[in-house]
Amino acid sequence: MKSATGTPSDKIRLLLIDDAKPARLVQTYVLEHEFRNVSVTGAEQAPPLEQMLEYDGIIIDERLAGERGMDVARRIQQENWMIPLMVMTSLQPSDPAFEKAYEFVDYVVTKSDPPMFINAIRALIRQIRRIRAANLS
Repeated sequence: MKSATGTPSDKIRLLLIDDAKPARLVQTYVLEHEFRNVSVTGAEQAPPLEQMLEYDGIIIDERLAGERGMDVARRIQQENWMIPLMVMTSLQPSDPAFEKAYEFVDYVVTKSDPPMFINAIRALIRQIRRIRAANLS
């Protein structure tokens, strides 16, 4: 697999899948300016599985046009469980479905909580760096 095998100094490649273009553009801007070592590719819908597996980490909106984000996450996880996955949702942490989302992903964030989103991205990037370091040893 090509995913998460770069050297620690290589840019981290994230795939951001969100069918809401304004939200996707803002999230991409924030990610690329908050984290200088991150390269973000935005997509309106999930690309073919083979293409998704080339990224170091994937961020998916739960509600995509035509397909649920959790279904995409499940397919990725079944193919390569080493790729860190984050799902953005409108669910609140108190909702039982919020906790259920953790079955297939590493991080679940509420879209209406920007600090939570940034903190989850920091954790995702740390996880990718640990994977890269382990791949080098």
